[in-house]
Amino acid sequence: MKGLIIFRGLPGSGKSTLARALVNRLKVTRNLKLTHSEIDQFMVDKQGRYAFERERLPHAIKAAEERALKALHSTGRCVVSNTHTRHFEFTGLVDAARAMGLPVLVFHIQGEFENIHGVPTEAQRLMAERWMSYPGEFHVPVTEEESGLDIVLAVWDDAYAGWKEVNHEFH
Repeated sequence: MKGLIIFRGLPGSGKSTLARALVNRLKVTRNLKLTHSEIDQFMVDKQGRYAFERERLPHAIKAAEERALKALHSTGRCVVSNTHTRHFEFTGLVDAARAMGLPVLVFHIQGEFENIHGVPTEAQRLMAERWMSYPGEFHVPVTEEESGLDIVLAVWDDAYAGWKEVNHEFH
């Protein structure tokens, strides 16, 4: 399985949790390495705890994108999880993956969990207001009982099977 998977959603939607679950499931059940890249991974203090600092945001964005591109070049597989409220925030990765001939899947993760990063309510409201739906994105409802993982895997399996057939890759 190859491709770029993008999880987008508002703070507390379950993007990061779902991305980690996908990475773990593929490692255990399919022996696949899937790189997970997100801005939050580059917003940590010296003790490794999440610590948002606005002045570090441009560096974190660039570092997360570089990690994703490196993974796409090396293994052809990466899951990116960020809010991505507007298209320009992720279409550079989409274009890069497509230029490499890789399938791209975009998922709008729709859970309502505790916002563990302390994003202020007003900031969340503004994110929701500027949200742009992406053509062809898959909507994944996430709850305490349903992680969304089975939906993501089913969509990816179907998309990858079609991609392999079109690209004559059968190994």
